[in-house]
Amino acid sequence: MKEVFENPQMMMKYFNRAVFLLFIAFVALISFYIVLNAEWILGDDKQTMLTTGSGVPLPMFSDLIGGGIANGRFCPMAHQELNLLTLIPFGYTPLAHYIFNAFFFIVLSFLSVIYLRSIQRYYFNSDSIILPILTYLFLFIGCTVLTTFLDVIYGRITSILYLLVFYLVILNIKRNKDKYLIYSIPIVFWLTFRGETLFSSFFVIGATLLLFNYKNNSKTLNRYALFLICDAIFYLLLYAVIVLPQAKSNYTSIPNDHFFRDLLLWTPHAVLILVLTIIRLYFIVVKKDTTRIYLDAILFGGAVLVAANIVLRLSTTYYYMSIMVFLMPSVLYWGYYFFINKRRVFYVLCAVMFFMFIRPIHLFPYLIINNQHRRTTEMACIRQVEPYVKKDGYKLFFLAGSLPEGSYERNIRIFVKRALKETYEFETKRNIQTIELTDITQRNYPYLFVTKQDIKYIEETQRNYLLQNYDSLLSFGDLNVVFYKLR
Repeated sequence: MKEVFENPQMMMKYFNRAVFLLFIAFVALISFYIVLNAEWILGDDKQTMLTTGSGVPLPMFSDLIGGGIANGRFCPMAHQELNLLTLIPFGYTPLAHYIFNAFFFIVLSFLSVIYLRSIQRYYFNSDSIILPILTYLFLFIGCTVLTTFLDVIYGRITSILYLLVFYLVILNIKRNKDKYLIYSIPIVFWLTFRGETLFSSFFVIGATLLLFNYKNNSKTLNRYALFLICDAIFYLLLYAVIVLPQAKSNYTSIPNDHFFRDLLLWTPHAVLILVLTIIRLYFIVVKKDTTRIYLDAILFGGAVLVAANIVLRLSTTYYYMSIMVFLMPSVLYWGYYFFINKRRVFYVLCAVMFFMFIRPIHLFPYLIINNQHRRTTEMACIRQVEPYVKKDGYKLFFLAGSLPEGSYERNIRIFVKRALKETYEFETKRNIQTIELTDITQRNYPYLFVTKQDIKYIEETQRNYLLQNYDSLLSFGDLNVVFYKLR
C-alpha cells in the first residue's frame, strides 16, 4: 500500500479504477429504478398501450406516435425501435418496455464514456477515465436525461444515434479511414426522420465543416459534410411534398407566458450551448481559430436544435435532452484545457456551471420518487373500481365537460380498459352545464367518473341531485377523479 501512495502513476491507476466502479454502481442503480414497479402511467403512455403495449407493431406515419401529418408532424422513424418488442412473447407488458429502456440507458452511459475518452486521447493524449465519466454524469443529471428512460413514450435512442455518428466521425479523423463515415450514413438517415427539427443539426454541422475548414479537411470529410447538407435538404423537400399539402395545423407547444424563465430554470444546458456557440463563433470568425472545428461543428449543431425548439415554442424538457450529446465534447475539452493551463479559470467555470444546473441537480432524486409514485398508484387506483362495476356489467359514465376533447377522457378510457381487462360500456357527456343526471340514472348507469373541476360547473340543482343520490366511493387524488355509485 505504501508503494501505491509513493508512486503517482500507480495511485492514478487505482483512482481511475475506483471512479469506474462508482460509475458502474451508478448505472446499475439507475437501471434498477428504471425497471422497478414497471407499470403504465396515465398520459402519453396511452399511445404505447394502443400499439406495442397491445402486441401491435407501430406503423409509420401513425397519428398516435409516428407521424401526425395532419398537424404538421413528420417523423416516420420515431419510436420504431419499439417494434422489436413485438417479436418476444411478453413484449406487450410494461416490464418489457422498461427493460428495453434500461438496456438503452446502459448503452448510452458506456458509449458516452468511450466517446469522450476517444476525444480526450485525440486532443490531449490522455487515457484517464475520470474526466469523461464526470462530464457524462454531470450532464446526464443536469440535463434531466433520466426522464427519457423513466417513461416509455420518449425517444430513448435519439441521443445514442447521435453519439454513434459523432464517434464514427472522430474515428475517421483519427485513423483516416473512410469506412467509419460510410457506417454512419444509414444512422444519419434514421436520425433525420425521427423528429421535425433534427435535420437542422446535420445541416449546420456540414455547413460548419465546409465553411470554416474546407482546405484542412480531407476530401472524404468534405464530401461527408456535403452529404449532411443534402440529407437535410432532402428531408425539407419531402416535408414540402408530403406534409404541407395535408397539414391542417402547425405542431407546437401551447405558448407559455413563462417560456424563457422555464427554459432557464429547467433546461440550463440549452442556455449554456447558446452561450458557448456565441463565444466560439467569435473566435472562429474574428480570431480565425479553427483548430477545434470538429468540436465546434457539433456544438453549433446542438445550438441550432435549441433555436428550432424555441421558434416552435417547445417548452417540454424532453425536446432538449439530446442536447447533452452536443455539449459533452466541448465541456470535456475546455474542462481539461483550463484544468491543465488555467486552474483558477477552471474552478470559476465549475462554480458557474454548478450554479446554472443546481435546480435540475437538486430535483434529480425527485424524478425517480415521483415516477415511482405514479407507477404504483395510478393503475392501482383504476383497478379499485373493478369489484364495484364487475357485478353490474361494467357500465360506467364519465363526465368530462371542461376538458379538451380526446385528452383526459381518452386517457381514462384506455386505462380503464387495460386495468379491468373486460368489455364495458363507457359513455361521456361534453356539455356539463346541461347534464341531466336523472337521464343517466334512468339509463341504468350506476357508476360515474367525475373530474373534480367539473363538479363545480354542474348547476346547483344537478349538484344537489348528485350528492343526494350518489355515494362517493373512491377519490383518486392523483387522477383528479371521483368515482360515484348510485344509491
